[in-house]
Amino acid sequence: MGPRGELNVVTARGTGASGLATRAARWAMVFVWTTGIARGLLEGVFSPPTVLVIAAHAAVLAGVFLLTAPSDRPLGRGRAAAVTAVALAATVVAVVTTTHAADVWLLDFSTYLLALMLARGNPAFGLAGGAGQVLFVVGWGTATAQPPSGIVAMLAIPMLSFVLGVVWRVVLRWIVARERAHRSEQARAERQAAAAEVATRRFRRELAEVRAEVLPVLAELRDGIPIDDDVHARVAVLEGTIRDRMRAPTLTHPLVTTAAAVARARGVRVALLAPASERPVRIDDDAAARIAAAVRDASDGSVVVSVGDADPTAVTIVTDGTRPGRTTVPDAVVPADPAEPAPTL
Repeated sequence: MGPRGELNVVTARGTGASGLATRAARWAMVFVWTTGIARGLLEGVFSPPTVLVIAAHAAVLAGVFLLTAPSDRPLGRGRAAAVTAVALAATVVAVVTTTHAADVWLLDFSTYLLALMLARGNPAFGLAGGAGQVLFVVGWGTATAQPPSGIVAMLAIPMLSFVLGVVWRVVLRWIVARERAHRSEQARAERQAAAAEVATRRFRRELAEVRAEVLPVLAELRDGIPIDDDVHARVAVLEGTIRDRMRAPTLTHPLVTTAAAVARARGVRVALLAPASERPVRIDDDAAARIAAAVRDASDGSVVVSVGDADPTAVTIVTDGTRPGRTTVPDAVVPADPAEPAPTL
């Protein structure tokens, strides 16, 4: 199915096939058909009754039931072709059973079937049938030397019906497009609100954890403890741990955090770096163990643990000092629980 066919299905779905797949539409058209029969009786269309005229009126009634099939979709090709065939057959009967060009109810009603197929979601069949009607009427009028005014009178209601059918279709598509856009925007806003709420909860949880770690040290400083090398080391470890959460949430793992704290306590400069990820990710437990071992082995100098942009699943460990080196841990970054966003501050 092409884009136009998909658009026809979308427009029909949820609208009762443009209101035509309903009992109300079916019985309204049956009522119109009944008034046409009454008009024909009064005007002598059935006097004398002929099989051809009666069959044509019965056929357009069958076309009503085909057109108003209770399905929230456009008509299938077989049903749409049947409605087109019924309308064109009735057009032929309406024309060949009259001697002069004038408004003919049977022609008008067959046009209704074709024009309403535009609204139902079968514009190709409706337009093709309408073009066939016009060509046949004009051809018949020319062949029988009908006055132009008579041909115009014969085609006036059919042409107006098709104009209304096109307007119906265009307006309905516009309404459906606006409704879909509104729902999409509403769904997007709901997703953004949910993401913001999750992020807010995560942010508050992170702040609570930071506060729990910082308050004891701040309380001791408030109480006036001597600021010696031990206190400097504790503050440095604490500051580094908080900085790691901000700079490298992907690398936040208990094993890595503990190893970094131990290394910082003995004077090693440790930096954890990782770009922000749109998807929730974490480092694998085995990879975390390897990273923690490498950080613990550093006795002096500095250690930089980073997740690169080239390969966002690999972690690189660079050390200097007495034992410089570079180690890459492949496939270290793995997806986290989708319900849990990547930790951020």
